Amino acid sequence: MNPMKRISDPKDAMLTRISACIGTELAAVDRQFDLELASDFKSVSNLVKHVARFRGKMLRPMLVLLAGRACGQVGADHIVIATVVEM
Repeated sequence: MNPMKRISDPKDAMLTRISACIGTELAAVDRQFDLELASDFKSVSNLVKHVARFRGKMLRPMLVLLAGRACGQVGADHIVIATVVEM
């Protein structure tokens, strides 16, 4: 067993728990990201699809959404800001 894997497992579990509490909003960010970067130009569309595959864990949008949640409610403006931050 890889000892580094054991070290990262708690972090992955924590990230999963954190993202679960903002799951609906995070899904909205994901949809908004796709909508904003959609293009009728094939070359642009191909580039965006390539970039979208490597978005990773979406840590930056999660931080925006969690900050919004900590200050009250997460609204539509938070979704927009989180989307822009991810871009």
